Amino acid sequence: MFNFFKKQELKLDEEIKLNPLPLLMIELARIDGSIDAKEVDYINEALKKLGYSETDAAFKKYLNHASKETSLYEWVENINNEYSEADKQKLMESLWRIVIVDSIKEPQEEALFNKIGDLLKIKRSKLQKIKFKVFSDK
Repeated sequence: MFNFFKKQELKLDEEIKLNPLPLLMIELARIDGSIDAKEVDYINEALKKLGYSETDAAFKKYLNHASKETSLYEWVENINNEYSEADKQKLMESLWRIVIVDSIKEPQEEALFNKIGDLLKIKRSKLQKIKFKVFSDK
């Protein structure tokens, strides 16, 4: 399975350092000024796949951590160094799902999605294919 879905029982603070997926999902969900209930549910499902039994506590911890972050650089650098191209694309699929989970594609969310893709060195044409694939799977 992909790096970001490995089930590891670690302390939450250590897990934040190892799994950028929930943090990036929260960043995308909150960029428009609020986090919709469908977005929270989707993030909690991802947290379950990561092995958290207490998803509400994990969500709050990630949200608190995300609100203190000033840059995505640390997370993007980690992903670029540790993830394969296939893992990066799967990560971007998960991130696009959080953008459209509430059936509203906010311009701020799409812009941040594209920015993350650019930072991960994924071509815009590939990002478009990822978006189309997620829409097709829906």
